[in-house]
Amino acid sequence: MKIRQGFVSNSSSSSFCLYGVCVDAHDMRQFVSSAVIDASEDWEYKVEWHNMEPKIKETFGEDFSFEYDGECLEEFYIGRKLESLRDEETGKEFRNSVKEKVKKFFSGRKECIVHTEEIGY
Repeated sequence: MKIRQGFVSNSSSSSFCLYGVCVDAHDMRQFVSSAVIDASEDWEYKVEWHNMEPKIKETFGEDFSFEYDGECLEEFYIGRKLESLRDEETGKEFRNSVKEKVKKFFSGRKECIVHTEEIGY
């Protein structure tokens, strides 16, 4: 199996596979307001989305990733990419680590699943 890593310069889309949650704009606004900025009117356009990854890692852990569609800003993905599974970690430990962190922030309202998406730019 091949896993693409890094940036592909001639591509107009990007794909990812992660275990975690897909949050809507309302839940992302809650995260942004509590972790980053004051989420006032037009908050979506004030956030530098490409700079959110460090804040996600600070909040959830170094293994966590953040993906979003840069055009519609309707769905946001927070979780661990499958390639972040460590050698000494079982699949169950991997899933539980994600569930535990996500549950703390989203109060158990979000179900963790594997998300595979292609996002256009």
